[in-house]
Amino acid sequence: MQFFGLRVAGVHIALYGGLSASVFLALSALIQWVLGQADVASSAAAARTLHHLALATGGFGHIVTLGLLLAGISVTAGLTRRLPRWMMIFGLIVAALAELSSIGLVFRPAMLLLPLARFPALVWIICAGALLPTSIERGER
Repeated sequence: MQFFGLRVAGVHIALYGGLSASVFLALSALIQWVLGQADVASSAAAARTLHHLALATGGFGHIVTLGLLLAGISVTAGLTRRLPRWMMIFGLIVAALAELSSIGLVFRPAMLLLPLARFPALVWIICAGALLPTSIERGER
């Protein structure tokens, strides 16, 4: 979005969301690597603690910030007509699901929202990448 010269808050929200989502996912992967070590597996308390930390970073932390990425790009690209309106609406619905998934921290059945947000978000990102214009001229039509 910055490539198109847009100076709006949605660009910065998307940037923060994307960077944070990738950091949380990488942190979760590193924690899971630690869980795979023999020393840690022998300690039930350490394994349980690290398991919860891996879920918090790779689940809630990643999905909530991924929702910020989707919301930022959806609004910015949708309102400037760089994405079709249906993509903007679908992106905002998935972003809302991603943000609502944080309720799973206190209400366990809401954890169902984690995969319901993650997989459509990945599909949305692929579609948005294919539909966004590749040049500034094409985006201004």
